[in-house]
Amino acid sequence: MSPVDAELARITTELESRGFAQTFFERLDLTYDETAAQRIRAACEDKPSSKAALELTELVDKDGITIVQDEACMEDGRDFVRPIVDILFRDSSRAREKWSAYALNCYETGGHFGEHRDSIGATVLIVSVTGHRELSIGEQPKVERLTMPPGSITLLDAEHDPVHAVRCTEGPSISVVLDVPDMLRSSYR
Repeated sequence: MSPVDAELARITTELESRGFAQTFFERLDLTYDETAAQRIRAACEDKPSSKAALELTELVDKDGITIVQDEACMEDGRDFVRPIVDILFRDSSRAREKWSAYALNCYETGGHFGEHRDSIGATVLIVSVTGHRELSIGEQPKVERLTMPPGSITLLDAEHDPVHAVRCTEGPSISVVLDVPDMLRSSYR
């Protein structure tokens, strides 16, 4: 079994049992593109939050976050994450063809996006472009915390749809959030 195959098996097992998993570009034999990351950072600078995204998340406690859906920024984000989707969902042509970027979440240091569920029936990927964030997953008393540095890839399983919240520990921090209409399951392998 190749190292990438072993990583895909680990991710799948964690998604099935825990509802989330984290990996990194290098574990998927991908190169984190610092130039592309800085291009995304520059493109998102001074962009406002999307009105549609703010309406969708109006009940979620948040501060110090801009939810960018500007088309030029979104295209840069899609280009950044496409190789990840191609590897993670290599056995699902449907997933590779139908995935969509939701937004680029841009945080300042200390910014947060409170507890919420995505409830969209898709696997959610949060790909860290710049900065550092802490992701809290689960409900009290069983909350787990993941550190999300640049190059980290966090997957939230569609079936489990775990409660999660984000806090920026080092900004500016940008993540590309995407929805993939499929789930990673061992039965697919």
